[in-house]
Amino acid sequence: MELFDFYFSLLLFQCIINFIFSRIALWFWPEISVPSLQHKFGICGFSYITAMYTSNTSLKYVTYPTQVIGKSIKPIPVMLLSVLLAKRRYPLQKYIFVTMISFGVAFFMLRGHSAGNSASEFGFGECLLISSLLLDGVTGGVQEDLRKHNVGSYTLMMHMNFWSIIYLVPVTVFSGEVSPFMEFIKRHPHILYDMSIFGLTSAVGQIFLFGLITNFSPLTCSIVTTTRKFFTVLFSIIVFGHSMTTCQWIGTVLIFSGLLLDQIYGKTRPKQSSNNTNNINGTVNSVKSHRELRKKSE
Repeated sequence: MELFDFYFSLLLFQCIINFIFSRIALWFWPEISVPSLQHKFGICGFSYITAMYTSNTSLKYVTYPTQVIGKSIKPIPVMLLSVLLAKRRYPLQKYIFVTMISFGVAFFMLRGHSAGNSASEFGFGECLLISSLLLDGVTGGVQEDLRKHNVGSYTLMMHMNFWSIIYLVPVTVFSGEVSPFMEFIKRHPHILYDMSIFGLTSAVGQIFLFGLITNFSPLTCSIVTTTRKFFTVLFSIIVFGHSMTTCQWIGTVLIFSGLLLDQIYGKTRPKQSSNNTNNINGTVNSVKSHRELRKKSE
């Protein structure tokens, strides 16, 4: 059986479909144009593509459970880089709750895999995972900064995929994939149908994800995409009657506790601004002055 091994070609195809979908969406639902932010879109597109590449490449050097567990803490670098790059401020309890959720997913995904079952030393695969997490953080931080400019979800989706295409075209050409990829399609034309379904579902998914990013925050989006892995496995356990390990129970408690506490206490409470306080004090002083003048006139 001949295997499909054309990563860059598939990723380029996916980004093209995403770009087309975003353009169609903008045709029906126009958003404000932001030409002055192209450098930020370029950074975002580069970190997005590179994070995906380093994450997938790490699977050549580490086990799949190790990769899933490592990516489970993605909300943490997204939160930290949002603070550094976008000057976003979170209350202390937000850091605690996000850490609880991230490590809860990591514990849950252990599923009995001990450290002895994976690589015994910290190596190149782990370095790729860390690089992927840092790049995820950069993507989230720049996206958080773009939200300050009221960038719409379709606009963000379009520009990120546009820049991803710009980066991927030369990479795909110089990787030597183009000719073997075309030959593979000639031998297996049905693969175009599979790629089209993959691209369409990816584009629809991105519409919802970019809606989460622009309407809520990149941190919220990363929490949703991370915890969905947990809920998928948990649903499978419930439906098929599988038993849960101790690590999975600990992870479940951490995740639900973190999500619940974040909903109750994780929101930043608005503080009364100093301007409002000054206005109130000024009003009180003016009333006092008015009363004193009335007494003098009497």
